Amino acid sequence: MLSRFVVPLLVYPLFLYGDEPNEKKRGPVDVYVHSDETELVDKANFDLGSFETGETVKAEIRIHNLTDREFAYDKIHESCSCQSFNPSKATIPPGESIDAVLELRTASTPADAKSGGIIQLQKGGLPVCMLHFSYGLNKYLGFSSQLLLVDLDPDANEEVFSVPLVIGRDVPEDHLQFSLDLPSEVSSLVKLEYSVDREKSVLQAKVTLSKDNQSTIYGTLRTTGGNLDSNKGIPCIFRRRHSVEIAPRSLRFTQEKIDSQFEAILYVKTLRQKDKIKPQNACSVAVTIGGEVLNSVPVHLGNGVFRVKVTTSLENREKLEMLSKKCTVRLVIDKNTLEESLPFVFKEYER
Repeated sequence: MLSRFVVPLLVYPLFLYGDEPNEKKRGPVDVYVHSDETELVDKANFDLGSFETGETVKAEIRIHNLTDREFAYDKIHESCSCQSFNPSKATIPPGESIDAVLELRTASTPADAKSGGIIQLQKGGLPVCMLHFSYGLNKYLGFSSQLLLVDLDPDANEEVFSVPLVIGRDVPEDHLQFSLDLPSEVSSLVKLEYSVDREKSVLQAKVTLSKDNQSTIYGTLRTTGGNLDSNKGIPCIFRRRHSVEIAPRSLRFTQEKIDSQFEAILYVKTLRQKDKIKPQNACSVAVTIGGEVLNSVPVHLGNGVFRVKVTTSLENREKLEMLSKKCTVRLVIDKNTLEESLPFVFKEYER
């Protein structure tokens, strides 16, 4: 018969300074073992309060055995290497208690403002108790993502995006401030507007780029409000999507019949709204392999989509395969140019 840990009352004891720098101790949290045939595994849930990032925290756990039999465990399983629980094995006689210590190291750059873990007490390889604990962060403001990548449509000058945040319990509202750190030559070309949804821990933002700028902009999104423990910033990239897309991402040359020429099909799509209804002669395609120009014929299918047939002779195949492993596709639609290098393959006709 297994018993169950319960916490009838959660108490937030005072912090006591530990033996090492950046170490804190929490006074004892009392948990009790009692008989309960309805539970297969004993459980306890408790909150350790709030801490700073990068701290080592020791919480005293006092386990009381209120049953008429021994309660024992012989192995500990932690949910993270940043946690430890001692003693690693113990036997508690009926009516007695032991003092255990839960030690944990809080993350320096956490991905969430609320964290925690599970300590599993086992006996004979089976769990007999699960200690679920949680804790929060104090004055910490940071980002839970490692990179901000914002793609703008070819004709667009602004884009709305969101960034997940880590906001500690004690961060004042007027400290929720952010800015873009950009090279001086492009700082005047970018404008950032934002608001913070504290309940969802999200930065809702809009970036506006100058109409004259078509280049990719690199910078850093930073926290700037108040004296907070923060991971300072994340790299950000603002770039425009290509005005032209190509599919598939390789050329597959096939034969309709034996000894016939090789043909490959590409589909080209313009992404600029103003190009959507251009006539066929608005698209020109040049496909080359090792400097050898292949015959390419585009056909406008409508709505800015072109079907391009690329052909070459059977005699030319071996020469092309020796020249290069990739072909170069250069597209010009209206004034938009895209040049890409794509792999190619020849597949002969099969009877």
